[in-house]
Amino acid sequence: MIPNAPWILHGEAIVFLASPFRLRLLVNYYDSPVGSYLEHALAEMTVLGPHISQMSVNWEDSRRGGREIWGFPKVLELLRWKRSGSRFEFRRGTEILRLRAWGPHFPLALSFWTVQFLDEEPVRVPGRISGKARLGFRGRQVALILDEFELKIEAPHPL
Repeated sequence: MIPNAPWILHGEAIVFLASPFRLRLLVNYYDSPVGSYLEHALAEMTVLGPHISQMSVNWEDSRRGGREIWGFPKVLELLRWKRSGSRFEFRRGTEILRLRAWGPHFPLALSFWTVQFLDEEPVRVPGRISGKARLGFRGRQVALILDEFELKIEAPHPL
């Protein structure tokens, strides 16, 4: 049985620009209502607001919960997360993303929301994240690395 919202999750994540209006998120959830799992997501700005347009996970209960509760477009995919000190490696199928953390930690607390489609109706999905962050690099590309965070995803409500 999939737990109802809200979900409180703990983990580590990497966020960077995939294009001028699109963020790429790589996440290692080590604690969630459905157990530990990995996630890859693309978030983009739309006329309705920020929207998760792609999302893959490596755990069926996460896929089901994300689709049924919030309308996230979750699919199952082979994902791998490897961390060695300040170096990170995320594998998605044949794609390999390597990043390096740099600099001191700083506190991060952010409220956010996305617009998703649940049963073909637009809904607003509010959330809040807090944790320890620092910069990271993928070549010359700058990333935000959250070494540890707590994420709360609330129940959706109609727009």
